[in-house]
Amino acid sequence: MKANTLQDKRCLVTGATGGLGREITLAMHRAGCKVFPTGRNSAMLDNLTGQLTSMIDRPSHGFAADLRNPIEVEALVAAVRKEFGTIDILVNCAGVFPVRPFLETDNDTLDACMQVNVIAPYLISRAFAGDMIKAGWGRIINIASSSAY
Repeated sequence: MKANTLQDKRCLVTGATGGLGREITLAMHRAGCKVFPTGRNSAMLDNLTGQLTSMIDRPSHGFAADLRNPIEVEALVAAVRKEFGTIDILVNCAGVFPVRPFLETDNDTLDACMQVNVIAPYLISRAFAGDMIKAGWGRIINIASSSAY
């Protein structure tokens, strides 16, 4: 990949307030991307966008969203569209993995896992994939933990 391939690319990172998501957000930013981070924790997201803003001396915006809620997923997509129009890169990094025995896992826990780990990435990917195809360039990166096995 050429050194400037990511320069000014618009990138959405889900799970940006977690350890890996935060590092991906910072790395994409350092590579020249315009990054739109999202995560559930508003305080951590504000801290991250403040850090990005100070690194580039221009405002950086994010959006707090709980990906377990499809309405918040729709609001996230709308916020990204308002800020960027569309994106060039999507990094689906948000994930949940409650640690409890299989027979003790209730339906609400299963639903939350499916919403965050499967449905939200699908909905967000579907929202932007057509734009990437039209542009002739785009990347969707789905990150899963070893828990997926």
